[in-house]
Amino acid sequence: MVNRLAFPIPTELSAWAATESAKLENSGLFDSGNFILWCNPDEYQPVGLNIGEDRVIRGYGRNVVAIAEKTVGFQYDTECGRVAEFDFLIKLATLAGANRALYRAITVIDFCLVEPADLATGYTIRSMKFSSLITPKSGYYTGYSTGYSFQMMEIEPRYYY
Repeated sequence: MVNRLAFPIPTELSAWAATESAKLENSGLFDSGNFILWCNPDEYQPVGLNIGEDRVIRGYGRNVVAIAEKTVGFQYDTECGRVAEFDFLIKLATLAGANRALYRAITVIDFCLVEPADLATGYTIRSMKFSSLITPKSGYYTGYSTGYSFQMMEIEPRYYY
């Protein structure tokens, strides 16, 4: 089942998005102020990274293992994509990291990995940052690229018990 990641388009990129959406009419990449990245199941892989170590907490009558903080995110890896997708991601990453002293969070509406609390809505809104470079596989040709990959992680870590 093909799913999607939606990136609300920042105001700084709205002019670019307007010209691209007019150029790529009926492409399915733009929808009501969002840039849509379509994901096949083999392209989207959830990622969870521990911060610190698990530890044992003394509870009432028994010990409890407290799992360390985790950051949650995803790895996206595609073999074929549009140049507009790659360009948007590069522009978004550049905009987010434009000020070296302060990183701008990227909002991602994730329909691929929905948190249990968000099952009723069918998506989870995540505040994320790029945790890897957006790496092209080879090059461009006639509006399509030969693929690219990147990884994003949530900014705030979580506790799981």
